[in-house]
This record gives sequence, structure tokens and C-alpha cells, in this order.
Amino acid sequence: MKDVINRISSIRKKRGISHDAMAANMNLSQAAYSKIEKGETKLTLERLTQIAEILDTTTQDLMGFDEKFKQEIHEIKENENFTVVGHQIIENLYQDNKETTDKLILSLNDQINSLKDEILFLRDQLKK
Repeated sequence: MKDVINRISSIRKKRGISHDAMAANMNLSQAAYSKIEKGETKLTLERLTQIAEILDTTTQDLMGFDEKFKQEIHEIKENENFTVVGHQIIENLYQDNKETTDKLILSLNDQINSLKDEILFLRDQLKK
């Protein structure tokens, strides 16, 4: 998680976005946002998605999938047993991405269902 927080901070700084601006965009106090970057507050998938949108990047980028991939490819090139090691590394990357993608899909499905419930509720209210 520390790597994710470091990436958030680094990208935020590169984009010239202050803690105050991040906090305002996330409807948080500056202190609450600061706790996220210090690792004092648990970073949920919803918050990670929100941060990615504000920083104009992806959750995958914040989670370092590109860096992991580059490191794994470097290890493949350095290893004499290219085929076996390459296959295992690709399988590991697939599993990492699959778990994260599955979590993201579940989270988005929950959001969709919540919005559907809200729409039904509002329709009922309009009929009254």
C-alpha cells in the first residue's frame, strides 16, 4: 500500500495539485486527505478510483501495474530459462490483474445497484 500512496503523491505533485485541491475535489477536509497520503486512513477502491479521476490517470497506474510489468520483463530477459520463468511471471501478472479487476467490477456493480435502487425510490416519490 505504501507504493500506491507514494505514486499518488508523486503524480499529484507532477500535476501541480495541492493537498487542498485534492481534498476539495474529494469533499474531504485537508487533514482527512493528508491522512490518506500518510497511510493513516485505509484507501478504499472507491477512493482510489476517485483519486485516479482527479489525477487524470488510472487505478492500474496508481497501483503500479506498469512498473511491475517492466520489472517482470527485465527479469525474464535476464534469466536463462526464459520460457518457464516467462510463463510463470505472466501467470502471476494475470492473477494480480484479475483479482484487482474482479474487485473493481464488484465495486462498480454495487454502485450500479445502489443507483438503480435510488432511481426506483425517486420514481416512487414522483408518483406520490
